[in-house]
Amino acid sequence: MKLGKIAKGVHYKSVFDAAAEVRETPYPEIAVPVPDHDYKIVGKARTVYYRDGIVSGLDDFRKGETKSIFTRTLYDKGSPVRAIHVAEAKPVSITVTSNGNEQQVVNCAQGRPVSTARYVDGKFLTGLNFITGKSFEAEDKFFSSFVQIVTQGNNVTFIDGVTIPYSPDMIKGSKVLFLHADHKAPNGNFVIRAKHAVENFDGDAIITATNVHKLALETDFVPNKPIVVLPHFCDQQRAITTQRKDLITVSRLDPVGKPIAECIEAFAKIADEFPDCNYLIYGEGTGRKPLVGLIKQLKMGGRVKLMGYTTDPMSVFSNAIASLYPTLTEGFGLAILESLSQDCPVLSYDVDYGPKEMIRNGVNGELVQPGNINQIAQAMRKILKNPEKYSAGCSDGLDNYSRKKYVENYDALVSSLTH
Repeated sequence: MKLGKIAKGVHYKSVFDAAAEVRETPYPEIAVPVPDHDYKIVGKARTVYYRDGIVSGLDDFRKGETKSIFTRTLYDKGSPVRAIHVAEAKPVSITVTSNGNEQQVVNCAQGRPVSTARYVDGKFLTGLNFITGKSFEAEDKFFSSFVQIVTQGNNVTFIDGVTIPYSPDMIKGSKVLFLHADHKAPNGNFVIRAKHAVENFDGDAIITATNVHKLALETDFVPNKPIVVLPHFCDQQRAITTQRKDLITVSRLDPVGKPIAECIEAFAKIADEFPDCNYLIYGEGTGRKPLVGLIKQLKMGGRVKLMGYTTDPMSVFSNAIASLYPTLTEGFGLAILESLSQDCPVLSYDVDYGPKEMIRNGVNGELVQPGNINQIAQAMRKILKNPEKYSAGCSDGLDNYSRKKYVENYDALVSSLTH
């Protein structure tokens, strides 16, 4: 998604943009101020403005975004006093800081102010909806006042499962609850909030991304509404690859939820059998330091390499023999789908819910038990001894995850709720 465009005819809008399209804000457009400066230093990630040798402004550009989306911070005597989030040369929000702990936040739609809210020490105090002219002392009612403007009429509102307790009752039209995550805690107990949502949702349908999760929800709970499966999609063209060489992992380095260390230990057991294959790990996170220590301890510095963050995962997948996906929970697993789309088989932990939906043992990958180092090593060995067979099996079933199928699924759901 870039600059709010998702697909042909489909656009992303903030609730403020959407509300302002229904009912106009009475205020004119605000210009983005240019920091007072006598020179500036332009870099890839930021531009720094100076006046008389003191910082007067700073532009921070977000990783993966275009240069037209950035945050401009204005300084007074070297201290930041105003932060402006900018998209396409128009302010999205303006945050003014005073007295060190007070903030005034102005939200905009197409550069025109639609609301203001005051915070002290991060706590919401008051808010004013410029469109309706109403003020609020409760943050949920303040934001709900914009949702109410947007959801009048024949609309379908998709509500993320994480935010279901905060979804306003005044939403009109059809409501759909999307459950992305597991409904069980790490100890195996049901998450009370998830149980309440599934059994008491005051809407029209509940969505999940996998059939495995749908079955589990219907087994564990008594759903109040029908559960519909709408998988994610990956519609990437396969890259032309001359030779696949290494095993790879593309993941955040999270020592708790992503036990990459287990894959390193397993690879160390079979590395001598496959001297031309290395294990390359792409990603960053808090788990980097312990992984560096483990690689050194196992004397695998020449074979296991931390490659850092990648902006082109498709290229990484297209050049790998297989991808390793160590995870302890996974609602869907888009990286699995991206890997398969590049004919790169996946060795994943057999956890709920996405991996077992997309991976078939011996066909397009292997499912292994978390923590079983010998089993993980054996699965690596099976793939590395017959990589062509696994690679050839990756395309089987991918038609169910195409962009075309994805659009058809959503179109069918929305049509069923609005006609």
